[in-house]
Amino acid sequence: MSEATDPENEYKFVVDLPTTDFAARALHNAQERYKKQYPEATPHDLLWRVSKVD
Repeated sequence: MSEATDPENEYKFVVDLPTTDFAARALHNAQERYKKQYPEATPHDLLWRVSKVD
């Protein structure tokens, strides 16, 4: 990312408004529920699957 740190590029980047990622929201909510149910667990090394319900 040398372009991002080049002083010549100061003020040449724009950021769009954020978009809600509903899959990420569902994942976060599930992880929070898991932490509350299993406070001694270490969920950082778990693999979480997210799928869309039709």
